[in-house]
Amino acid sequence: MGETNTPELEKYSLKGHKTSWFTRKLIRFLSDRHMRPSKPESVRQALPKSPELKSEILALQNFQADWIKTNLNLDPRKRSVKLDNINFYPSEIFDTLPDANEDGDQNGYYSQGTWEIGIRQQASQAATLEVLAHELLEGLQGQVVHMQKRPDTGVIRVRQNLVGYINKSKRRAILLNEMVNEMMNIEILDDYRRAQGGKDYLTDINIAYSESVIFLDMFTKEAAGRLGKTAKELRFGLYRGLLTNDFNQLRFVAEAFGGSKALIDLSIWEADNGPELRTFAAPNFGLNGYDKKVNDYFTGQLVTLFENTQVKCDKAAA
Repeated sequence: MGETNTPELEKYSLKGHKTSWFTRKLIRFLSDRHMRPSKPESVRQALPKSPELKSEILALQNFQADWIKTNLNLDPRKRSVKLDNINFYPSEIFDTLPDANEDGDQNGYYSQGTWEIGIRQQASQAATLEVLAHELLEGLQGQVVHMQKRPDTGVIRVRQNLVGYINKSKRRAILLNEMVNEMMNIEILDDYRRAQGGKDYLTDINIAYSESVIFLDMFTKEAAGRLGKTAKELRFGLYRGLLTNDFNQLRFVAEAFGGSKALIDLSIWEADNGPELRTFAAPNFGLNGYDKKVNDYFTGQLVTLFENTQVKCDKAAA
């Protein structure tokens, strides 16, 4: 019995023109040379990667790719960040890097400019790898080269682009993308924990965007109940939309909560992680219990997400 045909998430997107096989190959070759950035100077200050760490990184990448292929029917391998472009830094070095924010509260980044993943070294390797897993998924959204022929001049323009959710003014809905990305990350790491017999990157670890993820989990469950669907169906739709620029995956918001909420999917996602989310949660969407669940998480209690995924923060570091 033949294998099901799974669409590949191409690293290159040829839009607006037809070309021969040879021309496409040539464009890709030239584009790769043109787009390939030089390594940032900061790489010299990165920590060495042990053979064991390299092996674990590759295992994570392969598991993520297999999970996406099995659950979302997409093959993302062509977009995987290369091992040489993944670097770990001591905390004091990480804070000085150009791609780290100035607030000192960022633990990792994927740089579209250098194709590098930079990770702040955490208190434990498990915590470090949880951050890495999030950034590996971001890399699948960042390593995309678009080649588009202008209809007026015939000139082929080559540029790198990020996929994800984009609003009408062409700005990425940054918090929404981070929320969905981390939700997918947690779901994959939970299955990884089961498959690897105890490699746990979700217990006594502070997950990224935790308040937002708790909100989005409750939000999709409430929406699913109103629509007669499963929350898993809506979540997997969000993941697929994130990887393919499919804005239609957000339509369930208006369908579940009415036309007056049609644009709330953008405004709420851009809210800060704390007070504004709480303001929206209970009165607008009927999400009673949001504050308690957030409090339980930050006081070190086990919190259940999705169907049966348990997470627990490191209360000392919260």
